[in-house]
Amino acid sequence: EECSRPMKWAGPRRASSALLAAFFAATAVASEDGGNPLQQVIELMTSLQGKIIDEGEKGQKAYNDFTQWCSKSASGKTKEISDGKALKEELEAKIEKSTSDAEEAATQTSALTGSIATDEADLKAATLLRQKEKADFTALDAELTSVVNTLSRARTVIQTQLKTAGVASFLQRPTRGMQLFKSTLAEVVAAASMISEDDHAKLTALLDNSDSEGDSSQSITKADPAVVYSSHSKGILEVLENLQAKAEESQATARSNEQTTRLNFETFSTALQDKIASEKKDLENTKAAAARANEEKAQSTKQLESCNKDLKADEKNLADLQRDCMNRATNFAEEVATRKAEMEALAEAKKTVQDSSAGAAAASYSFIQMSRSSDRFASATKEAVHQLRLLAKRTNSAALAQLASRASSLAREGASTGADPFAKVRDLIEAMIYKLNRELKSEATTKKFCTTQSARNKASREERADDVEEKTTKLEEIASTIAKLQQDLKTLSKERSDLASSQVEMDRIRKEENTAFTETEADLKQGLTGVQRAITILRDYYGGSDQSASFLQAMNAAEGASSAPSSAGGPILRLLGIVEADFAKSLTEAQAAEQAAAEEYEKITTENRLTMATQEAEVKYKNEDIAKLRKSSSQIQSDRAESQQELDALNDYWTKLSKQCSAEVITYDKRQDQRKAEIQGLREAISTLTK
Repeated sequence: EECSRPMKWAGPRRASSALLAAFFAATAVASEDGGNPLQQVIELMTSLQGKIIDEGEKGQKAYNDFTQWCSKSASGKTKEISDGKALKEELEAKIEKSTSDAEEAATQTSALTGSIATDEADLKAATLLRQKEKADFTALDAELTSVVNTLSRARTVIQTQLKTAGVASFLQRPTRGMQLFKSTLAEVVAAASMISEDDHAKLTALLDNSDSEGDSSQSITKADPAVVYSSHSKGILEVLENLQAKAEESQATARSNEQTTRLNFETFSTALQDKIASEKKDLENTKAAAARANEEKAQSTKQLESCNKDLKADEKNLADLQRDCMNRATNFAEEVATRKAEMEALAEAKKTVQDSSAGAAAASYSFIQMSRSSDRFASATKEAVHQLRLLAKRTNSAALAQLASRASSLAREGASTGADPFAKVRDLIEAMIYKLNRELKSEATTKKFCTTQSARNKASREERADDVEEKTTKLEEIASTIAKLQQDLKTLSKERSDLASSQVEMDRIRKEENTAFTETEADLKQGLTGVQRAITILRDYYGGSDQSASFLQAMNAAEGASSAPSSAGGPILRLLGIVEADFAKSLTEAQAAEQAAAEEYEKITTENRLTMATQEAEVKYKNEDIAKLRKSSSQIQSDRAESQQELDALNDYWTKLSKQCSAEVITYDKRQDQRKAEIQGLREAISTLTK
C-alpha cells in the first residue's frame, strides 16, 4: 500500500568520476605522507567494484519487488475498475427501473384518485336518492295506514249502527246518528287522496246525499225502509270495503317496492363501498410504492455519483501507476547499463595499472617511505578505533563496539605484518554508515506504514461499525413493525371471530322473532276473521228484529250512557266491534314491528358484511407487508453479516498491527536520534582516517 508512489533510486555512478575520485584521493595521501598511492588506488577501485556489485544486487531485488507490486497493484486496480463499471451499470438500471416505477405509480395514483372521486360522488347521489325514496315511502305508508284504519273504523261504525238502530230509526232520527255517519263519511273522503277519482266521486256523492236526506226527512220517512237501506247502506259498505281492499293492496305493493328498492340500494352501496375501500387501499399502496421508488432512485443516483467519482479516480490511478512502472523500468535499464559500463571501466583501469605500473612503483617508492606511510596510517587508524570505542560507549551500541573491536584487530594485524589497515578499517566504517542509513530509512518507512495503516484501519473499523449498528437498528425496527402487524392480525382475527359469532347469534334471534311473528300474525288474522264472522252472524240474526233499539240509543250506550239497550244483541255487537278494531290494530302494529326488525336486521347484516370484507382486505395487505418486511430483513441480515465479517477482519488486522507497530512507534524518535549520532560519529572517524 506504500507503493502507490514510484520508488526513488540513487542516480547512476559514472566510471570517470569514480576513477578520478580514487586517483585524487590516492594522490592526496601520497603527497602528504610519501606513501604508495598506486596501491591505495587499486584498493579503492576494488572496493568500488564490490560496492557496485552490492548495489546492483540490491537494486535488482528492489526492482523485482517493485515489478511484483506493479503487477499486483495493476491487477487490483483493473478489478476495481471492472467492479466499478459493473456497479455503474447496475445503478443505472436501478435508476431507470425506479423512474419507470415512479411514473407508473403516478399514473395509477391519478387514475385511482379519479375513480375514487367518481365512486364517492355516485355513492353520495345514490344515498341522497335513497333518503328521498325512504322519506316518500314513509309518508305514503303512514297515509295508507291512516286510510286503512279509517276505512276499517268507518265500516265497523256504520255496520254496528245500522244493525243496532235499524234502518228506519237511522233515517228517522238523524240528529246524533246522522252526525256520526256524516263525520265518519267526511273523514273517509278527507283521507281519500290515495283513492281513485271514481271512488272519490262516489264517496262525495254519498256524503251529499246524506245531507239532502237530512234536510228532507218528510220524503225519507214516507219511503220504504227496505228500499232506503238497499240504496244507501249497502252502497256505502261496498264502496268502503272496495276502498279498504284497494288501500291495503296499494300499501302491500308500496312496501314490497320499498323492500326491493332498499335491498337494491344496499347491494349497490355495499359493492361501491367495497370498491372504494379497495381503491383507497390500492391508492395508499401505490403512493407508498411511488415513495419507495423515488427514495431508491435518489439513493441510486447518489451512489452513482460516488461510483463515477471513484471510477474516474481509479482509472487515473491506474494510468499513473502504469506510467510510473514504465518510467521505473526505463530507469532501471539505464542503471543496469551504467553499472555495467562502470564495472568494465574499473576492471580495465585496474588491469592496466596492475600490468603496467609494477616496475615503476618499485622504482618510485622505497621501503622507508612505505614504512613512514604505514606508521602514519597506523596512527590514524588507532585514533579512529579510539573514536569508535568512545562512540559505542556513548550510544551504548553493541554493533559499534563490535566494529571498534574489529578495527582494532585489523590495526594490530597491520602492525605485526607491516600491512596497511587503512582501507579495511575505512571499508568497515563505511559499511556501518551504510547499514545505519538503511536502518534509519527502514524505521522511517515502518513508522509511516504504521501511522498510515493505523489511520486507515481506524476509519474502516468505524465505518463498518456504524454500518453494522445502522443495519441492526433497521432490523430492530422491522422486527418491531412485524410484531405490531402480527398483533394487528391477531386483533383482526378476534374481531372477525366475534363478528361472525355475533352474526350467527343475530341470525338465530331474527329467525326466532320471525317465527314468533308468523305465529302471532296467523293468530291475529284467524281471530280477526272469527270476530268478523261472528259480527256477520249476529248482524244477520238481529238485523230484522222489531225489538232492536234505536240508533240513538245504541250510540248513547257506546258512549257509556246510563240507559240500557233494548235488545241483548246490541252490546255483543259493540264489544265485537271493539275487539275487531283491537285485533286489526294489533295486526298492523305487529306487521310494522316485523318490518322494522327485518330492516334493522338487514342493515346490521349489510354493515357486518362490509366490515368483514374490509377486515379481509386488511388481513391480506398486512400479510403482504409482513412478507415484504421479512424479505427486506433477510437481505439486511445478509448485508450485516458481510459488514460484521469485514469488521472482524479489520479488528484482527488491528490487533496484529498494534503488536507490530506499538513498540516501533514509541521508540522511533529516540532511535532516530541515536542513529543520527552514530552516523555522525562514524563520519568523524572516517575524517580522522583521511587527515
